[in-house]
Amino acid sequence: MKQEDKSGQTKQRFAETLKELLQQKPLTKITVSQLVTACGLNRKTFYYHFQDLYDLLRWMLEQEAIEVIRQYDLLTEYEEAIQFVMDYMQQNGTVLRNICHNAGRDRLKDFFFLGFVSIFRRSIDTVAERNRLSLSEEFLHYQSHFYAEAVAGLMVEWVENEIKLAPEQAVLYISTILRSSIPAVLHTADGMDAFRRDDV
Repeated sequence: MKQEDKSGQTKQRFAETLKELLQQKPLTKITVSQLVTACGLNRKTFYYHFQDLYDLLRWMLEQEAIEVIRQYDLLTEYEEAIQFVMDYMQQNGTVLRNICHNAGRDRLKDFFFLGFVSIFRRSIDTVAERNRLSLSEEFLHYQSHFYAEAVAGLMVEWVENEIKLAPEQAVLYISTILRSSIPAVLHTADGMDAFRRDDV
């Protein structure tokens, strides 16, 4: 077996064990010692692959959710991408809620933000290029961060049951807002000197 394959299997084993523990208690109540004992591995192996439990959590969510989302073209597949996220959150509701306890809430939001910001930036750049819009890097950066912050916040609130929306409603609302607002914002900004590139 190749070394990278073995390493991937070891990481996956840690991730699966962490999810099992998160079904029972919050992330803040889980220790590396508990994890390695439940996993049947040792601390040295854990720290060879991960810096801490949050690093393992980041890797787990990256593999299970964000890498999948990045495969979508958000310009034409908004609903499919958002539906995937909502399905994932429903299937892993207990795990995600136990991540949200205490400091975990901010870390989960930060994770969603980092995952979404590059996705939104790619979509925004594509809209700008297709429409030959010459907007400043500063504004494009700000817009992608604006959408990522909004969606990340909504995801965490939905996990914590603060948003009383059926998944299909959330998919419809979010996809409608994104599909209609991104092109409109870019076209509006393109008509204003304050948002355009200096070299235009």
